[in-house]
Amino acid sequence: MARLSTEDLADRCSTHSSTGRGARREKRPHRIRSIVAILFAVSGAFCAGCGGDSVNDDANDSGAQSGSTSAAAQSNQSAAPSGGKQQPTPRVRTDSDGRKWIDDIPYDVFYDDPLAIVANDQRVTSSPTPSAPIGSEANTQPAAQDNTPPEETSSDDWDSVITADALENEIREIRNELNSQLQTLGKYNLSYVTMPVDCSVLSAVAAILNEHSAEPSWKANVLYIRDLAAKMVESATARGRPAYEETRTAFDNISDILNGTLPPGLDEPAADATFADVIERSYLMTRFEQQSEWLRSNAGSEQSFQSNMEEVRQESAVLGALVKVIMTPGYDSAEDDEYREFANALFDASRAMVNATDESDFAAFDAALTKVYQSCTDCHGFYRD
Repeated sequence: MARLSTEDLADRCSTHSSTGRGARREKRPHRIRSIVAILFAVSGAFCAGCGGDSVNDDANDSGAQSGSTSAAAQSNQSAAPSGGKQQPTPRVRTDSDGRKWIDDIPYDVFYDDPLAIVANDQRVTSSPTPSAPIGSEANTQPAAQDNTPPEETSSDDWDSVITADALENEIREIRNELNSQLQTLGKYNLSYVTMPVDCSVLSAVAAILNEHSAEPSWKANVLYIRDLAAKMVESATARGRPAYEETRTAFDNISDILNGTLPPGLDEPAADATFADVIERSYLMTRFEQQSEWLRSNAGSEQSFQSNMEEVRQESAVLGALVKVIMTPGYDSAEDDEYREFANALFDASRAMVNATDESDFAAFDAALTKVYQSCTDCHGFYRD
């Protein structure tokens, strides 16, 4: 490979410096010659070329390429001082701003290791990574990863789980259903098997309202409703008049409270009782099945979804709230990671169904309903196995 003259070498090094920094700079031959002279004084000789095809191309354009290796060697020898006029010693100074200069050249234009730069014959190529904008510093540090797990909606923050309207609507609907079933002994005998589910939900909703910001007129006595509904679960276990009378009495007391009157002689409710102390989880999970089946039958198509929008929203909202109930402390496995993962998936799906009704988006609702089924199936398969 042919060697370059001192002046051409200076031009080539200037080209490499501009390429490496990703910005074009104006060439200043007289300064570069001074740099090269200083480098000669330090090292005595340069390695052959700055390397790469781009150097050869520039040399061809300027006509500075030497004829042979031996001729270049002789040129180098003649360039060294031998009795003639010697190169002046560079003057090092520091200006008033603290910037260091060598003669009239800023010190910071020099490489930290100039000999290593000159000896490098690796081809300069464009980087696939875009350079930082002019005037900004490239961030070479990897972005910090946020490994914080997603925040779980607290079951204590009931306002973020379900609205006051949805809770009061649920109490109203269950009250009307129970009132119909308890009109006569005959009706009770036909429906007592399903009552524990509705009464358990009524008890759970009353307990949620106790911790919710909602302020119905009867809220001061809402824990009585919780306990009376739980008492109905215990009494509605058989056919016959005794079971019917006991269940009917508890229901009448609930109706009086909802109408603004607290019946005398009721047991004082335990303010510190947990959901698990009062409500059986199995009945709530039966309600999950009933809700999902109802949603499939009454919102399984675009038309039925649009026609039953309000009922669909109500069932979806209550489903999510009841899921949060069975995640509260006291229920078996409620603190297990697997249990909470399944329950959270079910809650997220129920919330997605509520959001879908807000947007009248049947496709989103249908996808969320599928996740409800999947969550239930996965959970039952895990715990039954």
